[in-house]
This record gives sequence, structure tokens and C-alpha cells, in this order.
Amino acid sequence: MKKLTEKYATWLNVRAYNQMKRSYRKNKGALRDRANLAQWGRSGKIKFFKYVQIWQGGEPELAICVERPVLPPAHLCFRENGEETTAFFDMIRRSFFYTPVDEQYFIFRPKSPSKLPRVAGYSDFAQIHQISTSAAVVLAADYERIAVLNGEVPPTIELHTWTDAVFSRLFQLGFFEAVGHVAERDELLKETENSLTMQVISSRNADDLREASRALEDLGRFLDPEHSIPEAVLIPFITGLSEAMTNVTQHAYPDNHEFEFEQIGKFWIAATANRVNQTLTVVFYDQGVSIPVTYPKLATVGWVIKYLRRALRQDQDKEFDYQNDGTYIRAALKYGSSQTKEPHRGKGLPQMRELIRTLGKGSLHIRSRGGWCNCDAKGRIKSGSSVNSIGGTLIEWRVEL
Repeated sequence: MKKLTEKYATWLNVRAYNQMKRSYRKNKGALRDRANLAQWGRSGKIKFFKYVQIWQGGEPELAICVERPVLPPAHLCFRENGEETTAFFDMIRRSFFYTPVDEQYFIFRPKSPSKLPRVAGYSDFAQIHQISTSAAVVLAADYERIAVLNGEVPPTIELHTWTDAVFSRLFQLGFFEAVGHVAERDELLKETENSLTMQVISSRNADDLREASRALEDLGRFLDPEHSIPEAVLIPFITGLSEAMTNVTQHAYPDNHEFEFEQIGKFWIAATANRVNQTLTVVFYDQGVSIPVTYPKLATVGWVIKYLRRALRQDQDKEFDYQNDGTYIRAALKYGSSQTKEPHRGKGLPQMRELIRTLGKGSLHIRSRGGWCNCDAKGRIKSGSSVNSIGGTLIEWRVEL
């Protein structure tokens, strides 16, 4: 038996690599189906090698992935799995803004047409079993931003392996339209057997408020075909959305703020009605400076200032950058605020809290930068902070009708 020298081991590795390539040419279909192999390169060193299907609209393509995929949480939900979900989105955001060689951001295409394109890595969405409406909206916003800034749409990878629950949620919310994979559809609402969804609306001003208002009325009628959504519920929803939109246009994207990631100055809205549990969920998200940054400048009333001084942890007790963010959100939810001093302004979040307490059913969930705040049907508030940022402000209203 021949002695296994370093030179002979390298030759064996190269031969195995070439055999793998010949096998692929003879039977592409077999290797396409979730081929996930640690193969040897010509250097004789082990490297990750996987054939994946990529899609950017049009026909899907076969590509080579040379890094192991990132595994997201199985349950992508800010309410029930907030720490893992926020950390995952923070990772996605940072990976999007990494600029590879030759400015081929997401797919490297060799000059030779006979060679397959390559992707450095991807997030394996097949690992996600459930995705909440809020998480889907944030995902659509992050994908849309990077597509606008780079002029290239991030590819959807291994779409055929995604669970039906994840694909359906993203399809209903218009995720593939938002990122440019398919043309925008005319209808704003998408109906299934037990749910009606208003797809994601992205805008830079409040002009789309009327369209969102009509969609909310349709969602209410879906839950109760014989009656429209009560004004006592609809008006606070519209007020809250209007207030959130106004805050975005006036405060969320100031010119003098240095953002960690480049912005496109938009906000995103989506809503879902579910007949099974008779719930109406409305989600609002922006990628602005966040409540913890703007609220200290807006909170000028004496008792609010006193509350913040008492509740905020001092610098000497500071454990991480965002540890006081939950307190600022809590104050905004309890007291509201407005820099304009107008009595009808700055009441959006307190009104939503009062609506939930009046109905006795529902909840309000807010995340802004690293802070989070939950309000239940009895008006009770819980707040806290995370080491990772959500990259803006997320508000989710849920009421049971």
C-alpha cells in the first residue's frame, strides 16, 4: 500500500473534487435537491460547498454557496422570542451593508458564462417555522432599503424549501413585491380562508393614510360582514397611525443625525384580520433615530422630566448602551409628548393604550432601538431593554373585536 504522504493526500483530495464535479454534470438534479456537502478544493483543504437555487425575479438559477448558511430562530417573533429575533435582524442588517469585492453585492458572477454564480452565504429561511406579521414587515423593510440603496435586489435562496406558513405570510404581505422580485399587484388586500391581509405599504409621507384607513374598514368587515369596524376602534387606530407618520416625517430622519446604516426615509405599514381569534393587528415600522433618541428632546413637561430622572439608571450603573431605552418608551406610552405644544398632538400612543384598556381585549407592543414595552388589556405596562437594536421603531397594535 502506498505511503500517505502530504503530496499523495493532496492528489487524492483533488481527484475527489474532480469526481464530484463529473458526478454533478451527469446528474444535476440529484445534487440540486438540498446538496449540502463539505468538499475539498484544489488546495487540499476542507471547505464548505453547496449548490443552491437563487431567485431575483424571472427564472431561478443554480449557484454555488461557499459559506455555511446562517440559521435564524425557528420562531421569528418580537413578542414571544424578542431577544433572538432582534439579534437575527441586527445580523442581517450588518451583512447587507458589507461590500464585497468588485461591487457585486450579493451574487458574484464569473466572466466565463460556463461557470456558475457564487454567493458568499445566506440566511436559511427554511429553518423558520413561524413568522409574525411584525417580523415580516421588518424583514421587508430591510430588504427594500438595501435594494433601493444598491440598485440590486438581494436574492431569495432555496425558496422551494421554505415552510408554507412562512411563504404564505410573506406572500400575503407583499414581501416579494417590496423587494422587487415581482411586479406590484393592484389589490392591496389578500384573502385566505381565515385571514385578510393588507400588504405592506411603504411611504415617505402621510398621503397613504386614507388608503390605510379604507383597508382597516375592509378588515373590520371581514371579521364581521354585517357591521363595519366601530368608530370607537377605528378612530384611535387612525389617530395612532397619523401620529406615527407625522413623527416620522418631522423627527425620525433628521439631517444632523449620524445613522449607523444609510436610510431611505420611509415608514412601513401592514395589517391582518384573523377570523379564528377575531383579532385585528396593525403594524407600523420606521428606521429612524428611535423614541429613546427623540423623546428626551420632546418631553418638556415638568412631571415627565421628574419621572425620567427617577426611573432612568445612572451612568455608573450602565451595563450596556441601550439599557435605558425601555424607560423612554414607557414614558412615551404613559404621558405622550409633542414638541409643537398643540393639544391634539403627541397623544397617539396613550390613546392606543386607552383603547385597549376600554375594550378589555388586546395588547400593544412597542420596540424602539434597544428598548421594548408591552401593554396588556388592563393597561399594565412591562418594559425592558436588549443589547441589540431593532434599527428604528416598531409598533404593533392588536385588538380583539
